[in-house]
Amino acid sequence: MAAPVSIAAAVLATFLAQPLSAGGIASCRPLDTRLTPQRTSEYAQLVADALVAKVRPQEVKVRRFMRSGAWSAVNVSTPVSDDGVMFFRLDGKHQQYKGVWGGWATPDDRAQLIAWAHGIGAPTALAHCFADSAISR
Repeated sequence: MAAPVSIAAAVLATFLAQPLSAGGIASCRPLDTRLTPQRTSEYAQLVADALVAKVRPQEVKVRRFMRSGAWSAVNVSTPVSDDGVMFFRLDGKHQQYKGVWGGWATPDDRAQLIAWAHGIGAPTALAHCFADSAISR
């Protein structure tokens, strides 16, 4: 009987290690959600630079990417913080860190999540995608 548990654990571990795609969420379909190796590297560096605690980019796990116009958000894990969604805005040639959200959300929290994202300046499409992806994780 030990084999099924080991197989199940291996399958779960493999699933959890994969990047999450926001593309399957209806409100995210109009957004660019492609998490390429180049974006993974770029955002790992941006996240490492934004954190107060020192962390190396290779310690940052970028799990989901969402972009609407000049705004982007990434679901990230680091060894020095809880998992969160970090928001950035492209200002000229540089990505500016705008805010981070962390925690668990239920469908009842959707309006509050959207309002929070709007409060940091995120566009409506990204705010909706963020809220729905936070609820679905």
